[in-house]
Parts: sequence; C-alpha cells; structure tokens
Amino acid sequence: MISFKPKFISIGANKVTNGADWNIYGQIAYAAGNFIALFKPFNDENAGITMTLPGHKDVVNGVKFLKFGPHQGKVLISYSHDKTIRIWKLNSQNNWITSCILKGHTGNIESIALIADKLDPNNIFIVSSSTDSTIKFWNYVITNSEEIEEITECNQTIDTSYKKFFSLSLDLSYLPNSNKIIMAAGGTNLSIDIYILNSNKFDKILSLQGHTDWVRCLEFAKMANDPNTLILASSSQDKYIRIWKISESLNIESSNTDDVLNSNNFSSKDILDSFNLNNLNADGFQLSTKAHIFEVMEDNSSKKSFTLLLDAVLMGHDNWVYSVKWKRIQSDSFEPVYEIQLLSASADNTMILWTPDPELNGVWNSTIRVGELGSESNGFIGGLFSPDGNSILSHSYTGAFYLWKQIKSNIWEPQVTITGHFGPVEQVKWDPTSNYIISVSKDQTARLFIQYEKNNNWYEVARPQIHGYDMRCFTFLKNHKYICGADEKVLRVIQAPLSFVKTLNRLKGIDLMEIDDSQEERPISAALPALGLSNKAVSQPDTNSQSLEGIDSPPIENYLCNYTLWPEIQKLYGHVYEIMSVTTTHDYKIAASVNKAAKPEHATIRLWNTETWKEYSKPLTGHTLTITSLNFSYDDEYLVSVGRDRSWSLYKRTGITENPYKLVGHNPKAHARIIWDCSWTPDNKYFATASRDKTLKIWKIGEEEPVNKWVVSTLKLNESITAVQFLNIDAPYYVLGLGLESGKIRILKCEKDNLKSNGSTWEEFGTINEIDMHVASVKSIEWKNTQDNNTLSFVTCSTDGSVRIFESFIIKYLLSFS
Repeated sequence: MISFKPKFISIGANKVTNGADWNIYGQIAYAAGNFIALFKPFNDENAGITMTLPGHKDVVNGVKFLKFGPHQGKVLISYSHDKTIRIWKLNSQNNWITSCILKGHTGNIESIALIADKLDPNNIFIVSSSTDSTIKFWNYVITNSEEIEEITECNQTIDTSYKKFFSLSLDLSYLPNSNKIIMAAGGTNLSIDIYILNSNKFDKILSLQGHTDWVRCLEFAKMANDPNTLILASSSQDKYIRIWKISESLNIESSNTDDVLNSNNFSSKDILDSFNLNNLNADGFQLSTKAHIFEVMEDNSSKKSFTLLLDAVLMGHDNWVYSVKWKRIQSDSFEPVYEIQLLSASADNTMILWTPDPELNGVWNSTIRVGELGSESNGFIGGLFSPDGNSILSHSYTGAFYLWKQIKSNIWEPQVTITGHFGPVEQVKWDPTSNYIISVSKDQTARLFIQYEKNNNWYEVARPQIHGYDMRCFTFLKNHKYICGADEKVLRVIQAPLSFVKTLNRLKGIDLMEIDDSQEERPISAALPALGLSNKAVSQPDTNSQSLEGIDSPPIENYLCNYTLWPEIQKLYGHVYEIMSVTTTHDYKIAASVNKAAKPEHATIRLWNTETWKEYSKPLTGHTLTITSLNFSYDDEYLVSVGRDRSWSLYKRTGITENPYKLVGHNPKAHARIIWDCSWTPDNKYFATASRDKTLKIWKIGEEEPVNKWVVSTLKLNESITAVQFLNIDAPYYVLGLGLESGKIRILKCEKDNLKSNGSTWEEFGTINEIDMHVASVKSIEWKNTQDNNTLSFVTCSTDGSVRIFESFIIKYLLSFS
C-alpha cells in the first residue's frame, strides 16, 4: 500500500471582509469555502497552500489570530454560516487542531474578537456577533489537552434586536495603562457602540455617531510613540475612515477643537453628555466631532478617567471601505504595539497607506495607493500588513489575492501569490502531454496551472476563459486546444495563443525552438470585448510586450486577468438546453456532447467531426433523462454513457463515416439511483459505473448475453460515489480512483484474474489522510498519463471549490506486484 500526499492545493478566498489574517510567524489563514486555508507567501520551499483545515459544515465567514499574550499567533478562531465558532491551536507536533467549538448563536456569525487575560494569559476572552442580533461573550482556557471541548453557555448575551440591527465588526483592547478591556461594536445601525468589561460583563457606555452607512471594520491600536493613547480606526460603506483617540489626559490636541475644549470646564462623572464641538460640511456629509469623558473602576478600586474624541476623517476612496489595519511593530510584549500607519482596502479596487501629517495635527495623508484599477476583481474586501510591515496583502470580491512588497522607500512592487476558484469546481483534467492541468468552475472561469521547473511549485499561469455563464465541462484536443460547455446551449472551441506556448516552454525549461508540434497558425493572444462572451483573437502585439513573448516566471493576478485569455476559434450549435458533458475519442477526431434533458428526445448524444466541426447526422439515442457522463474506451471501439434515468447505454463503432457509432447495449435498471460517472479499464474489457445508490459496478461486454448478466463485480460503499477513473497502467491488477459525495477519496485495486467472477475482491491500494481530502462532492478524478520519477499522480476537484493534485513515490515492484 502506498501513501498519497497533496502536492498542490488551489482554492480562492471567500467574499467576506474579515476573511484573512496574518500571524507574527508569517503564516496567513483565510476563509476558503468550508475550509480554513493556510499558506506562507514568502516560503520558497512551498509557496502555495500548505494545508486546509476541515471542520465547519458551511461557508467560513472569517478568521482571526490571537494577538495578545504568550500564545499570540498560536491560537486561531474561525466562524461560519453553520452558526459555530471553532478555536484552533497548535499541538505538540506543530499542527493545527480543533480545540473547542462554541455553540449558541441562532444566525450566521458575522464577526469575532479575542484577547488574552493579562492576569492569566491562558484565559482567552472572546466576543462574537451574529445576524441573530446578539453579541455573545465567551471564555476559553488554553490547556494541553487535544480533546475537542464544546461550550454551549456563554458568559453574557447582549441583545441588539430592540434597535433592529446586528454588528458587522468587533474589536477588543486594553485601555491605556489599565487592566480594563474595552470593546467596540459597529454594524448596521451606523454607530459604534463602546463597552467596558466589568465583573465578567460588558457594560455599554457610549455610542459614537458620525458614519452615515454600515460600519464594516474596527481596529484598536496602541502606538509605540504614545503608549498613553489608544486609537480606534473605523471604516464604513459611506466611503470614509474615522480615527478616534482614547486617552487618560484631558489635554486633547485637535486642530478644530482646541478653542472649544479650553473654554469648557469638564467634570469627572461616569459618563458626560456628548456635545458638538464643530460641524463641517465636506463632500455632502456633516462632520460631527464629539468628545466623551468616562470613568472606569480598576481592580484595586481606584478610578481612572478617559477621554474619547474623534481625531480625523480620512477621505480618499471612491467606494465602500471594507477594511482598516494598523501597521504592527515586531516585539515580544504582551500587548501588540503599532506604528501610526493605517492600511485601508476598498471596493474601488485600491488599498491606501495613510500616515498623519507631522505638521498639521488631525490631518492624514495617503502616502501610497496600490490596486488594480480596471481589473475584474470587483473590489478589495480585506487588507493585511505582513508581520514586518514591509508587505501588504489584499483579497478581492472574486477570491483573488494581491500582494505587494516594499522594495525601497515608497516603492511597492506586486508579488506572485496563490490563486484559486471561488466557486464549485466542476471538472479538472491533465492536458494530453501531462504538462499542465485546466479546471472549470461555476465561478465562470477556466484556470490553467503549471509546475514551475525552477522550484517545483505549482502556479496558475493562464486564465483561458472568463465566461458569462457557469462553466460545466470541457475536454482536451491535441495541440493545446479544448472544447468547453457551460450553462448555455453552445459548445466553444478554445485554442492556446502563441504567447502561452512560449510561456509553457519557458516555465517547463524546454528549448524555445521547440515551440509547437503543429503547423497551425496561432494568434498572439486574445481579448474579451465588452458585453461579449467570445474571446477574440489578437494578431497585433499589445503594448505589454509579455502578451507577445510570454513570461518566464509565474504571473500576478492582474496579468492573469488581462493577458492570458485564449482565443475562441469555433462555436458548435445544436443543443437545446444547458451543456452537461463533453468528451473526445483518444485520437481526438470525434467529440461527443450532451445537454440537460427531461424528455427522451432531448436525452441524446451529439457527435462532432473535430476536423470540419460539422455534426454527424444522427444523434445517439438510448436515455430518457439527462446524461451525466460519457467515456470512450481507450481503443475508441466503444462509447459508454450513464444518466439520471439510472441506466447506461453502450455504443459501438460502425466504420460508417456518416454514423460512426451505434447502440449495442442498454441497461435501464443498472442502478437504483442516478449514475454519476463511468470509466474504462486500460485493456478495454470492462467499464465501471458509479452511482448515488452507494455502489460501484463493473461490467464486461457480452453482446450476445442479456445486459443484466454483464455485471462481474459490485462494490458497496457507505456513501454515494460521484467520480471514478481507472489508472492506465500495465500491471496484473486494476487500480481504481473513487471520489465520494462527502469529499473522501478511495484508491482501490483488484487482481485481473479475480475480476472474471462476481466474487472479486477490491483492496485498498493507496491511503490519503482525511485532513487532505475534500469536504464536498468530488466532481472529477483523473490520473496523470505518465509516471515519471517513480511517482503516481492524480488530480481532483470538488464542489468545495478546491483543486488538488495528489502524488505518491512508488517503488517499481509495486506496479508488478499482485
């Protein structure tokens, strides 16, 4: 038995504001479907995703590392649509494990904040907000136990339903020179509520007005140059950022409030009424500056007075400001210490780095603006500083990451980082030369990944299609072409441009003289016209020279979006409903395709001549409902189809040009439920069918016998089988890869001699750690055609949004061992 390890994992970020966090050890965690994905962007040995943490049963809404105390960076919290909060910690083997699950909310969890107790750093305070219009306060104690604790009772529930709002952002911090914890909560009521923790209960003391739309992000920071002041940054859908200062001193320096403050006599009491200090009209909104004084009771029964004042309003973004983050200074102190620099991320596709003007008090300048204006990202919804502050990262509405590194003062260069689909992935395949893979997804893109020879890491190097419909299926042709189908009635034939062929050869280390083995003329690149779905060929060089010559290193997101499309060379019309599956013969001369069907007249297979792109005259009949999968035998003698009507149909080559295949077998009761997939053995003697009825059946062609006697093996599992493929290898046994509805993967083998009778036995051939598998239906599984360097590889994709390549080192005798 051999062990398969993930060689490559690709998955995009969820469309959530707090979807990523960067800990002090350089590790980024982000919400990816139902997973938490982990990667280190500047780790040369493994530049991609190192692992995905399964556990949540629904989409993850956000993640956050602990930033206080001795455990900072070693405790991670995630929260989800499944209404639970998971606390992860590093175990003795330095692996992330679930330590605790918090249950209690009745709605989707929108935000969390956490902080360590100064008196007992193992005691973690957690607050969470939800669409159930509550804020809950929890306690979690870090222990050495690796058992999962479940907490269903919280310390406090703050009900905000009377105001008909819920909180979208929370943050916790310690007041300056105090052991008292302050909480800020902002959300759909446009205000920022301030709470103080007293006797294990949060008491609301203030409600800060000013924002005119939902508050999306809050973050406290204690500055290194002024430890006596706590600063709160808030961002909103009103396009503005507000800076609030909390200080022990009443000597509040503000350019537009000094005169008013000096003329008022403050008196200490629990809460002084807020009063307007100045009103300014800027860009159509009213700036209302308010000062607040409040007292807190320390543990030693002494009282301290604090002043909270709006210090500045930052205007620079043209759309919603989703995220604000302070620049942290590396230190070993219990509390994080920050530099007075603020990073904001906005739906206007930009991030801005703000610093206060040293000469004008209360005035902030935008020193750096980075972004992808005109790109397809539809806005940045989260931004992060690296631990050393020399890099910034953003994730966008389309799940893409953007990374910049500071090369020198005020010069930031974009860097290569991870990419991935942000929707369910429907199909993935190796190209005929096994040099790269392409995957298609309901996120309406096709993505191409290559292993870079210089560091053996995998990268996305092309995005052949950015479609207007959810993509469903595709199949390769020779010479870097493929046919694809989507939720439309048209098949499209896509061809690689010259720039990609040059890029492929450079990244794979091939001599540039060996550009192509075909005599076909290739356009330089492709472009997608406005309001169009067809990638049009570009024959003239673009102003970007890389679009002509290709690239010799992995590209950044902006390049992928704008310069890596493949031109469309043909449309195939004829289907009357959405395309479901497409495949070709192994000589690539005939393509077969099917569409959704509710009637027998629509449940037909259309055959196409790939040289003339004309349809053969008679579609193949046999099914009564949607055909879900098609597969030609390796010698192209047979075509098998399976469908929603629980049947399979077998077609045989006729040798007649006009009608190349005919129906020779049909089993209307092959399975008890829908059949999802089918596959042929390498010797073309058997085909397998995989069904929702939790069985896999192996059938031997016997045209002279009734079809119900063709079955030679039935394998029963505990769950539905959604994908199947035999390994194409010459050995005394068959190797079979199975993808299951739960996301699990099974690798089985059966001796060829034993398959002749229904008493055949299937054994485990390969093992995969459960944490490395998918967590939702596996849509396709495909073995790599070549076994180089004594390795076996296969690629899978799933409705969980991820694409995974698994690899195993094998000893040659394993291939001949029976």
